[in-house]
Amino acid sequence: MQHAQDREDRPTGRFRRASRAPRTLSIAFRLLAIALPAIVFVATARASSADLARGLGLPGPVSVSGLARVALVGLGLAPALALSVSLEALRRCALSIRSGRSLTLDVARTLRLAATWMLGASAAALIAPTLAGLLLTASSGAHALAIHVDSGVVLPAVFSAALFLLSGVIAEAAALADEHAQIV
Repeated sequence: MQHAQDREDRPTGRFRRASRAPRTLSIAFRLLAIALPAIVFVATARASSADLARGLGLPGPVSVSGLARVALVGLGLAPALALSVSLEALRRCALSIRSGRSLTLDVARTLRLAATWMLGASAAALIAPTLAGLLLTASSGAHALAIHVDSGVVLPAVFSAALFLLSGVIAEAAALADEHAQIV
């Protein structure tokens, strides 16, 4: 028992144990980046007009033409696609960390990219339902402007701010490491 613990405390054992988390995260990020738009596409494309209106909190039955249905699917996909690009950037960060390049400018730039796309997903999650509501009510002649702010809008914005902050810290650490390497 002690022998196994000694082996885990060696640097290679700690590294092996620590490298599992970034690998697992990179797989999870890739799966989510693929699954999220697919799920949103299927759910939006298969939903009835009444279900879409109810989901947006719009009153009464609505009818949607074929072109409007395509626009609704596109509006539904916008936040999901932006979030998928962000997840792919986070996957690249996890792979860099796994390969031992955690405090580099490349990781900082990739985190900043993830934060930017996540903020875009948050903005799209705010704007898309508003535009969808206008589109769903356009055929009836009465336009309903409904702005929805929920956790799907707020949480990605907060998380993106944290990623921006973390990318700045990593950029500073990379600059300090580079400066230290030049001194030594």
